[in-house]
Amino acid sequence: MAAGMVSGVLVAPAAAATTTSAKSKPAVNVTTPKASPRNFEGDCPTRVSFSSKVKLKLKGKTKVKYRWVYSNGSKSKVRSFTAKGKGTKSYTLRTSAKFSQDTEGWYALQVVSPRKITSKRGYYSVTCDAPGDPDVGPDRVDARVTADQGSWSGPCTSSQPNLGFTGRIRVHGDPEWVHYRWIRNGDVVDTGSVRADDWTTVKYAYKPDRTEKGWVALQVDHPDYRRVASGRAYYSVKCEGSTGDVSASVNAPAAHTGACPATRTFTGSITHRGSGTVRYQWVGDNYAGPVRELHFSGWGSETKAVADESVSTSGDVWRKLRIHSPKYTESNAATAKVNCTTPSPSPSPSTTSSPA
Repeated sequence: MAAGMVSGVLVAPAAAATTTSAKSKPAVNVTTPKASPRNFEGDCPTRVSFSSKVKLKLKGKTKVKYRWVYSNGSKSKVRSFTAKGKGTKSYTLRTSAKFSQDTEGWYALQVVSPRKITSKRGYYSVTCDAPGDPDVGPDRVDARVTADQGSWSGPCTSSQPNLGFTGRIRVHGDPEWVHYRWIRNGDVVDTGSVRADDWTTVKYAYKPDRTEKGWVALQVDHPDYRRVASGRAYYSVKCEGSTGDVSASVNAPAAHTGACPATRTFTGSITHRGSGTVRYQWVGDNYAGPVRELHFSGWGSETKAVADESVSTSGDVWRKLRIHSPKYTESNAATAKVNCTTPSPSPSPSTTSSPA
């Protein structure tokens, strides 16, 4: 991978202040680098630019050191700039790289000081035109793919938008029928046929149901030539937040007749639609259990089983589930019947001593 050619800093307006002491290092936040263009297709060599924002909560002046980290394991030299002011300040850092052949990878920005933090990875791909490929001939087939929406963050529900991808297939010469297939993370997810000529468009879309990162590519089969594969279009999905649609129910253990005390255990279920965290608690007569958490992922309704701690009792006992978040609600109250049949112990006969 080529190293970054240019790196600059866009500085927010400065304000008079004193140097930040080592004991009060400012809070630092780094955004995911953005590649421009993210998915390049065309003549090479070409240059791709990367930019990322560093946000600092300042109380004066501090020196910021940073470097770029590349997907091939290498790093740029450490650069620095001085941040001044009070309050939250934002600085845009930029670099670029020159590519001469097909490639794909990622860039990340690492702040070395005043606090060490590394951004998430910003992905890119470069697909270079190569006219006159002798392995294919005059009717060469080309395939390219781009992501319509590269990322999604929010509650993963059935109403969320699909992630879409656009493929383009070109056949040099006269239009011909070709067979194509969509590949997602190494698996074939869709197929089709099209009469392609000069950049014919095909589409693929799917609805994510979990947090994941991955890629989509297009493969094209021509009856007379070898299989052609496009570069990869990367995407990311982060299921977070909650729809607030949650319910609970409780089942009582079977009625007990026999020796006491008896050990009883209540079970229940919690149903949640979408992704998110449910905080719940078992409660009963003069009883409140600890608040626990259940984590749900996906866009459909999911039900998980829960159980309370066992209780030793010589009489009827009840329990219910109390949901604290994402909204307050309670389940039904279920009662465990206990009928003790063990007779009470008879009193021991008393003995008295006769006077001597």
